[in-house]
Amino acid sequence: MAACIIALACAALVSALGVRMAASDVADIRGVEPSFVYSVQKLLLGRPMYTDPEKLYYDITEHSFVYPYAVFALSRVAGIEPGDAEAVTRLGRSISLALELALLALLYLFCTRVLRVAPALAGIACSALLVLQAPWGFLARPDALLNCCTAASWCATAASLNTPRPRASDRWIILAAGMGVLAFFAKQTGIQVIAMAWLFLLLTKSWRRFFLFSGACAACLLLAIAVKAILFGSAAWQNTGISAHAGLDLGNAWEKVYRPLFMEHGLGFVLFGCMLAVGAWLRPEAGLPRHFLAFALGFAFLFAAATSLRAGSAYHYFNDFLAIALAALAGLLHESFNASTPAMRRALGCALAALVLCWLPPMAVQLQRDYPLHRDLFSTRTPVAQWLRQSLIQEPDGLFFTTDTTLANMFPERAAVPLHHAAAIAYESGDARYTELQERLDAGQLRVCVVGFGQEPERQLGFLGVKTPPYVLDHISGPFSIWTIRLPMEEPIR
Repeated sequence: MAACIIALACAALVSALGVRMAASDVADIRGVEPSFVYSVQKLLLGRPMYTDPEKLYYDITEHSFVYPYAVFALSRVAGIEPGDAEAVTRLGRSISLALELALLALLYLFCTRVLRVAPALAGIACSALLVLQAPWGFLARPDALLNCCTAASWCATAASLNTPRPRASDRWIILAAGMGVLAFFAKQTGIQVIAMAWLFLLLTKSWRRFFLFSGACAACLLLAIAVKAILFGSAAWQNTGISAHAGLDLGNAWEKVYRPLFMEHGLGFVLFGCMLAVGAWLRPEAGLPRHFLAFALGFAFLFAAATSLRAGSAYHYFNDFLAIALAALAGLLHESFNASTPAMRRALGCALAALVLCWLPPMAVQLQRDYPLHRDLFSTRTPVAQWLRQSLIQEPDGLFFTTDTTLANMFPERAAVPLHHAAAIAYESGDARYTELQERLDAGQLRVCVVGFGQEPERQLGFLGVKTPPYVLDHISGPFSIWTIRLPMEEPIR
């Protein structure tokens, strides 16, 4: 009981941090949130989500469409304007926070209903998951949607294996297929939950479930692909395929994934418990649901470890594994308590309380220390955004270039190359050639260039393989240098 109280207190602390972040003025907490916000803004502006990256406005959407469309739909209901980047960001974070809470409720129900875990142990597992996944569970990104759909899929698969009645089992396995496909279209890494269930059903020769799952997945995938093709055409594959050229980066994987998880978040302890669970649940008498969880643990860990080698990865790649792992640990602890004498149960309870006390509170406190330090605020960009609107108001075709995506979010209708980093990768990989952009530069249509203090337009536009017009430094505003093409007899706009 003491361990549960400690864990719930940590979860409450982290939940409060999530609420504060969702309502904050912070523009980009982690994970390049502005790129997802821009996708929503494109839809609010009436533009297609996926467009040819070599054509106006030279943007690239590397992610899937489910999360941006969900935020877009609610933005329309809420009456949010396309240029209100702060409101879109807050809404996106609020949706993610709600999905994270739904994930915790799902995990709790799975632990108590399928694994028959005591409510206190299920509460500890859910609290630990919330702390370990923070802050990724409440960002304006599709991670919370992915984690929720992935968990719903493997929970439904286990429930199907746990149900002796054929009709009920069929319903669960169809639900597992549908949620797996939704996870895939929330984010491409969601393919893992489809693969793990398909392989397990194949290896265990659960033929009825295997064929039903395969057919349901195929039907859902074909329907989703048809909808994607009708809505977006070939531009969708052109955009999302660019992310495959990110390459591998072992140094990044160590610094941003493996070291934080193993040395700061206690993944070593989780892995040790998972090995014990796998050893216990692979016995024949453990039953199919636990066999599946043991298989899913190994599959999800290897998948996360492999995909984390991709350049730009972070430790949230292990979030789906953590959900399965904590459910398995709760189940293993429950079985250990039931098999122990009263004295041993008291000893295990004290050890668990000590472990939770040493593990979760330091992480929860560290989150409180780290994320309020973010000062990448919308308000620091407001003067520049207002200046841009005033400067370009008389030019219907006037555009501006910036390396700062958040600034592009604040004036999305006139931003050219709003996702500069993705555009540079596309040029370097040969996926895009910015000939039309060069023509607009030569014609003087990109009159304003906003870069970081101390940077110059020649270098930043050079990453796209284009030559710059004769920009001159107009003025400096906070962390930004504003460069313009001065027209004859024109005075600077202050």
